Amino acid sequence: MRKVIPLLIFLILAVSAVAATQDSAKLTQIIDRVLAIDRAQNEFIKDITFDVVSYEKSVGSDGKVKETKKYLKRVYMKRLEGGKYGYHEDYLDYYIDGVRQDSKDLDKMAQEKAEKKKKRGGKDIAFDMFAPLKPENSSLYIVTYEEISPKAVDGVTCYLVRAAADSTSAPEGVLDTLVNCLYYIDTASYHIVLAEFAPAKLVSKFMFKMSTLDMSINYEPYSDSLWLPYRFHIRGKAKAMYFMGINFEGEEDYTNPVINADISDSLFQ
Repeated sequence: MRKVIPLLIFLILAVSAVAATQDSAKLTQIIDRVLAIDRAQNEFIKDITFDVVSYEKSVGSDGKVKETKKYLKRVYMKRLEGGKYGYHEDYLDYYIDGVRQDSKDLDKMAQEKAEKKKKRGGKDIAFDMFAPLKPENSSLYIVTYEEISPKAVDGVTCYLVRAAADSTSAPEGVLDTLVNCLYYIDTASYHIVLAEFAPAKLVSKFMFKMSTLDMSINYEPYSDSLWLPYRFHIRGKAKAMYFMGINFEGEEDYTNPVINADISDSLFQ
């Protein structure tokens, strides 16, 4: 019996090592395919515009909805020098609790939105969701192959790949800019169907503290080779000084994409 136990341990370790090797090879294959598709898509899409309907709601600690907002806007993206996409949005209409606001309130709200977005470095669909998978960021992330997703996403069977920021190796100040991400990747086409992500570190601001912030982007086929975002979702919990916590939630739906319309660079200056 004493001889059998070490043999069983050896067999278990051997099986685990083989499984780990297979997962590593599978992960490399998936990442290589995903990044190749991303490069090809970025080379083709010089710029793109969307019609957008955006919804927001805030919920008090009593669970009651305090306020709802709806925005109609046009979003512009263009690949700039360095390969990153610039992002610009024009607000067209604005509703609070179903009541349309006048043009002065619309202009004021749009300016406040732009200033807040710039200050917090907010993520949007121009954010490079593939950054955690790229070789140049390998020292900043621990990437693992999870499994086949037990549930289909939009009817698509998906691989699950997780990228977690490595807090032990990220230089000081860099961790604040990283995200933890779970990718749902189409097993047939290797396009990303859904990306669920959150800041690797939530940074407190004066008079304002965020305890949770979860985001996601859904993608769908535009053509045989191109997949585009069609929904951005955000959910979080914040607490302002001297006030009770507030849960907030927002969603943006993207429609009518127009690709390579030669958008002016002036929008992104």
